[in-house]
Order: sequence, then structure tokens, then C-alpha cells
Amino acid sequence: MNGFKEYFSSNATAKKMINRDIDPTILIPQVFSYRQPASIQAAGCFFLLRAGGHVLCDRPFSFTFAPLDCCFLLYTKEGSGKLHCGTKTQTLSEGALYFFDCSQPFSISAALLPWDFQIYFFTGAPAAYFSEKLAAHCAPHCFLPHYAPILNYMRQMLPLPAVLDEPWAVHVHNLLNNLLTYLYLNLNKLESEYPASIPPYLLKMKLPAAELRGISPRLASLVISLLRSRAAGN
Repeated sequence: MNGFKEYFSSNATAKKMINRDIDPTILIPQVFSYRQPASIQAAGCFFLLRAGGHVLCDRPFSFTFAPLDCCFLLYTKEGSGKLHCGTKTQTLSEGALYFFDCSQPFSISAALLPWDFQIYFFTGAPAAYFSEKLAAHCAPHCFLPHYAPILNYMRQMLPLPAVLDEPWAVHVHNLLNNLLTYLYLNLNKLESEYPASIPPYLLKMKLPAAELRGISPRLASLVISLLRSRAAGN
């Protein structure tokens, strides 16, 4: 599991006129290793976290990568970036969770600054499984409001130790598995657009899903009342 930073950097090319003194390792603020890598890898059932973390960038950058033997998950909290792959370009928009299989050449760049995001590079048998299942979607992603419960998993990725023992390995696997499972179900319409707790009369208001997801019925009712009052000029 060692050497990922060097492997990552050696497969990156920077646009000098844009990057100046920014190194591609800005995308991997933390590199992870496992205390018992042989036994964990032998299990064959874990997501293996290689590198990543929280990135807050206030300067433009653009890096092109040769194929990497890993995937990444990226969530943009503020600002935006661009992901280029072949002839396709995907905006890494605010409030969206993205999955990408790095086994193909790609480039990533900052678009709207400051760009505040979390990104995690990982491998493992489950990663290969999800990569195959999500291959039918172009830059598979879903939008998550800041109060979405699923974002708790992203927040739990921030205080990780650099060396992961077996309990931490299981914890990281669980976090990544929950995030990717949510994304997969969302793309396949198995994740409900609206939470089951929202009463039917609220759904008839046709608010965007991002505004209803995760809101309790009581709070949603209050929101609807305020909107009706505003519409009536009260």
C-alpha cells in the first residue's frame, strides 16, 4: 500500500501556465496505509482506501492523468471543478457526489473558485464491482443537499488516521460501501426521490427533491406554510 503518492504524481502532467506552484498531490492531502495489509487484502472483500481528504483550493489548476489503478469519489461542498475524459466534460457541481473509474486517461481542473471538496481514491474488489455496475452511466453522480443524512458518511471520512488497523479498515469499507450503494440505487431509481415520511399533500406542491429530502414532516409543513404566505403577499 506504500508508494501511492509517488505513483499518483508520476502519472500526472500539469499545465504549467495554469498551475505554477501547485502540485498534483493537492488532490491527495493524506495517504493511507494498512497495519496488516496482507491479511486485509487476502480477505478480498474490502474497499482499500489509498489517499484523499478535504481540499480547499483558491487558485486555478489543471492536471492530466494517465490511467490509474483505482477509482475516486468526489463531493463538492462549494465552487466547482471540471472532469474531462475523452470527448466528454463533466462539471463537478456544488452539492453533487461523483464516482469515477480512473482506469482511463482523464484530467481534472478547478472551475469556480474557491473549490471546496472531498475526494478519495480507493481500490479493492468492491470498487471493481461498482465500477462495472456504474459503467453504463456517464460520470455517475447524484445531488445531495447539505442536510442529507448520507453526507454523514463523508463527514466521517475526515478524521481518519494515516495508518488503518483492522477495525478502521472495516469502518472505512462501511463508509465507502454506503456512499456507493446510495449512488447506485439513486441512479437506478431504487432510492426514493422523496423520503417516505413526507405526507402526500406536500408532494403535490412539487418542490424540488433537494428541498424535501431529509426534512421532517413538521419542518416541511412549516416551509410550505411560509411559501404559501409569501405567495399570498402576507
